[in-house]
Amino acid sequence: MDRFAFSLDEADKRWLEDRSDELDMSAAELLRRLIAYARESDTPVIHGDTDVRSDTLSDTVGDTVAENRERLDALEEENERLRERVDALEAGGGGAISPTPLASDTPGAGDIEPSDAVVEVLEASGWSHGRNREERERDAAIAAWALEVLREADGECRRADFRLDALNDERATDTVWLEVIRPAVLAVAEATDTVEVGANDQRYRWVGE
Repeated sequence: MDRFAFSLDEADKRWLEDRSDELDMSAAELLRRLIAYARESDTPVIHGDTDVRSDTLSDTVGDTVAENRERLDALEEENERLRERVDALEAGGGGAISPTPLASDTPGAGDIEPSDAVVEVLEASGWSHGRNREERERDAAIAAWALEVLREADGECRRADFRLDALNDERATDTVWLEVIRPAVLAVAEATDTVEVGANDQRYRWVGE
C-alpha cells in the first residue's frame, strides 16, 4: 500500500483527530473510508470545470460533507453493534472454538503458526466469532495468527503492523479487522494479562510469556 504525506490546517487537523477518536479508529483509516465513500458517491467532491461558480461549488462540497458525516455516523452505529455482538459471544452465545493447527492453508503471510501460549490465552478469553463451527474455527485461526504476530513483535503494534492484505480470506480487510482480529485482541487483553492496550484501543503490546 502506497503512503502519502499532505498538510492540513489546524481546524481540519482537529476535526480529523476528534472524529477518529469518536469512531474509535485511526486518522488514516478514517481518511481511507472517506476517500472510498467519495469514490462511490454520485456527487462529485471536486469539479473539473474551472468556471463553476463559487457558491455552487460551496453548496456541493457542503452537501458532500453532510453525506460523509451521515456515513460516518452509520459506521459508528455499526461499530457499536459489533461491540454488542462481541459481548454476547464472550458471554457464551457462540461457543468458543479452539484454533486448529495451521499447515499448508495458513491464513496469513510468513507461515506464522500460533504458539501454545497464544492458543491458551485465546481459549481462556472465551472469544469466538462465526455463524457455525466452520466459520468459528476459521476466525479462531486468524485471531491466533494475529496474536502470534503481536507476540513476536518488538514493541507496540497498530493495525498497519498486521499484514491483513496477505491473509487468505475472501472478506474485506476492514471486515476481518473489525469483526475478528481487533475484538479477539481486546477480549484477550480483558480476560488475561498477556496483552496491553494503549489509548483509544488503537495500540497493542504483548506482555505475556
